[in-house]
Parts: sequence; structure tokens; C-alpha cells
Amino acid sequence: MAKYLIVDYKKCTGCRLCEITCAWKNEGVPNPEMSRIKTYSYFPGIDITMFCVKCSDAPCVASCAFTALNKNEDGCIEVDKEKCNGCGNCLEACRAQVISLHPQKGYPLICNHCGGNGPECVKSCPTHALEYMPLPFDGKYLAKKKEQICSEIKKSLE
Repeated sequence: MAKYLIVDYKKCTGCRLCEITCAWKNEGVPNPEMSRIKTYSYFPGIDITMFCVKCSDAPCVASCAFTALNKNEDGCIEVDKEKCNGCGNCLEACRAQVISLHPQKGYPLICNHCGGNGPECVKSCPTHALEYMPLPFDGKYLAKKKEQICSEIKKSLE
């Protein structure tokens, strides 16, 4: 069974250590703009951490006219930086809106779960809000926009 990144939003403190760790692992710099995982803060103190959830139908891959995106055997999206022209079609196609473009080079930053070896963000999370585990269902059911997740958390706190 494939493993997925999941987040317990009630444990996330918004420290953004996951972003720094991800950027360091994948780009060699501790710059959150180059991270494949993003944390968004909402008032009053709700932090939403977002990343690729490995949709089975991969609309980002289907949207790429240059075949720069491919899904590997683990369900992770791999980016061929040489083929990518930075058009942004994958950003528009992503259900959860978790894809961003590299700020200098223009290719998509998509979580690849650190090659399936246990994502570094999980290892660095001080509150254990992130986990890497098998799920009995398709990850696309986790693909919600951050505003929708925030709204659901607000309702659960009322």
C-alpha cells in the first residue's frame, strides 16, 4: 500500500521548520520560497500545511503539454526540469493548489516525498504534526484548498 504524507492540523504550530528542511533537502538552501511544502497562517492561530497528496488521476500531469511531469511507481510527481517551460498549467490543474514555481528557475516545486525514503519534513516536525503512512484510500480525497481546510477547522473549534 502506498504511503502518504498526512498532517494533523491541530498539532501544527506554524513554525515552518518543514519548509526550511524541504528547501534544504531539495534545493540546498534554507529558503521557504523553494520548499515543496507550504504553511499558511490564518487568524486566530490556525496553521494549514499543504503538500502534494498524490492524486491517482494526477491532473497536474495531464495538464502538462510538454510531458515535463510524470508519476512514478510510488505515485509521486517527478519534474523534468529540462522539458518544463514554466507555463504554470500544472498550478491551475492542481486540486489543492499546492504547486508553486521555483522563484528563479521557473519549474514546478512539487513534493516528491523525498523519494519515498521518509520525507525530511516529517523527521524535522517538532510537534509530530506530520506523518508518513499508508492510507486505505486515494490521496485525491485529501486534496482540498487551504481555505476549505481552514473553514473546517474553525467549525470544529466552535
